[in-house]
Amino acid sequence: MTAEEYWFWLTNIEGIYYEKIDRIVKLYKSAENAFKISEADLAGAEILDANELHSFTESRRTLKMLKTLEKIKKAGIRFIYLGSPEYPERLENIDKKPFSLYVKGKLPSDELPSAAIVGARACTNYGRKMAEKISADLSENGVQVISGLALGIDGAAAKGATSVSKPTFAVLGSGIDVIYPKSNLNLYYEILMTGGGIISEFPMGTQPLSWQFPFRNRIISGLSDKVIVIEARKRSGTLITAGYALEQGRDIYALPGRYDDVCSEGCNKLIADGAGIYTGSEDLICDLFSSHSFTGKEAKEDVKKEKKKRAPKAELGSIKKYLSLTPKNIKTI
Repeated sequence: MTAEEYWFWLTNIEGIYYEKIDRIVKLYKSAENAFKISEADLAGAEILDANELHSFTESRRTLKMLKTLEKIKKAGIRFIYLGSPEYPERLENIDKKPFSLYVKGKLPSDELPSAAIVGARACTNYGRKMAEKISADLSENGVQVISGLALGIDGAAAKGATSVSKPTFAVLGSGIDVIYPKSNLNLYYEILMTGGGIISEFPMGTQPLSWQFPFRNRIISGLSDKVIVIEARKRSGTLITAGYALEQGRDIYALPGRYDDVCSEGCNKLIADGAGIYTGSEDLICDLFSSHSFTGKEAKEDVKKEKKKRAPKAELGSIKKYLSLTPKNIKTI
């Protein structure tokens, strides 16, 4: 078996999700080592319960999922695993990095700056308009826009980039073959037609469940150098993305809003806690290109060192309650 096949097997075992896979990988160091471990040794590690252990051993015996790997390749979908040449550099050092990604189209280039545009699903017309405008401005100036393809701000961000025929990238909270919401069907294909990409860590056919969207947000912020919050209520999934960005050392910008607008409460609170105020694309674009070098191995190493030195703009203590990835707060896959 190849490394790709070992990772596809490990991340597609029925009933075994991210938390358990993470413990297995930390203990055995690779999917191949996990495949070769004896059932007795794995049982002794006390990672899996009886049902999970049975599923593990059966999957290893039959390897039925490898037929799915062949099918997705024929469908033009790439399976990218941790350690493969295509695996995004920006994700290599984040907490809870995805072990694998399904990709249709392209991945964001490691050589170009990127910014996430996130916000409320139930956004205002103003928020939608600003998301489209900011996305178009950034895209036309060589910045890769990352979003989640959800209703509201996410969809508007993707639309802004495609409207100027520039690549944009959407990270799904479902399987890559499950378009949700269905109203974004045309946008899904517009992203691909304009040279962008659709990304998911969830196996093919995974239906959209509420807990999966907060968990995928760590990938949206992880693929980005900056995170721009357009509209957010006081308690929202958008603030979870901001929390991940904070943990990952990404700079956070928020679009200020009216004092009495509930859709701007989260943004105004982020600004009060120290996030950057988004006042226009020019400063952000200059910051992105001046703080990064995108050519040559040596330049990349300098960028990595600089990122480790930089502190995030905001402490954002008020949203730290969203950051704990335990079953009590966010059910992990």
